[in-house]
Amino acid sequence: MKKKKKLFIAARIIFEGYLLAILAGALLLYLPFSQSGKMEVDFSDALFMAASAVCVAGEACLPIYAVWTGFGQFILLILQEIGGLGIISFTMFFILIMGERLDLRQYILIAEAYDLESYSHIREFIVKILKTSLIIQLIGAFLYAFVFVPEYGVKGIWHSVFLSSSAFCNSGLDTLGADGLMPYMTNSYFVFVTIFLILAGGLGFPVWAFLAEGYNNFRKKEKRKLRANLTVKMSIYTGVFFLLIGFLAMLLFEWNNVETMQGMSIGQKMLCALFLSVTCRTAGFSVFPWHKLRTTSGILACSLMYIGASPVGTAGGIKTTTFTVFAASVVSALRGRKDTECFHRKIADPVVRRSAAIVMTNLFVIIISTVLFCAVQPEIPLMDSLFAVFTVGLTDLTLQLLNDAGEIILVLTMFFGRVGPITLSMLFNSRKNENLIKYPQENISIG
Repeated sequence: MKKKKKLFIAARIIFEGYLLAILAGALLLYLPFSQSGKMEVDFSDALFMAASAVCVAGEACLPIYAVWTGFGQFILLILQEIGGLGIISFTMFFILIMGERLDLRQYILIAEAYDLESYSHIREFIVKILKTSLIIQLIGAFLYAFVFVPEYGVKGIWHSVFLSSSAFCNSGLDTLGADGLMPYMTNSYFVFVTIFLILAGGLGFPVWAFLAEGYNNFRKKEKRKLRANLTVKMSIYTGVFFLLIGFLAMLLFEWNNVETMQGMSIGQKMLCALFLSVTCRTAGFSVFPWHKLRTTSGILACSLMYIGASPVGTAGGIKTTTFTVFAASVVSALRGRKDTECFHRKIADPVVRRSAAIVMTNLFVIIISTVLFCAVQPEIPLMDSLFAVFTVGLTDLTLQLLNDAGEIILVLTMFFGRVGPITLSMLFNSRKNENLIKYPQENISIG
């Protein structure tokens, strides 16, 4: 009985941690001094915004710049940091700064959450995650300041800090005006800073560690060959593959679209297509009104949203490694091979089953959410409904179009989208889930 309880400890803490963060954030956003008073805010609106920030979904039922005061915007920033870096990181960070020592249960919790094979150097691992994240975001804020301070004055510093946090955490929220980031899409400097932050957050901490090791070897002029593990290889190769596919496809589909790219120069089109490919991966910043995209581009955007970025990072989605393992298992089955192989390595059967469970569970949730959302919001076009259900912020829906039932469905979808893949991965990763009873084997007809 004790073994069964231990199996769900980490998953339960993550589930309850995100839930408490959303509820606490909603209460703080509902306080009078969090609101500017320009628009009426119901508790359901505050709950929606808190869920969007914690789940780094980027959905905004109210304009942030007009509704929330500086305090309210600061709460949103903290919530998106918690969502991006993870409940476990923040919990363990506070334990460390309080001077408390981690016990074996806490070490196991961190190892399970970050899929680590060893418990050694976990303290340094957590500190490096938070330290590196802070440094990257400060660099991003500094670079943004050259754009926003000349335009907004001292207030531009806050816009720079918030947007740097939002881009790195792949949150997709901003404190700018009604047009958001759209007026800056012809500014190549601004676009490349945003792309850098989005990719830095989406790379994942294992890739960070690999790149940091390579940099240290270069600095020390060591000739030791750097070897990337399978997680790092899959993250980099799959990430680059989908980045290029998204770029080329968006360029092709939107090249002559009167509503989007037709009036742009070739350079602007390429810059816009690159940004679209990156932001669709879970950041969710708007380049132009998303309902103006062609249907083909919309379907591609939904596919990129579903896959997301690399594991153990700030982005959402099922993760690139999950998709790669699932795709490799399909290829192996089509080729009649018993083992699933990738990069000349055999992938363990539990990992293959885990990837299939995550892919199918998330797909099932998306289908159910879309059906329910279309049922309660029949006036909203299907493509806009899909953008809303994928909860990456790529939607032009406003509060006037969302009813209470629609908001609840999106909140639940956002919550599962952030917590579901993590908890599923941890539950299926446990060796304590092995069958104690062996049943007779029997073949069935399929296909």
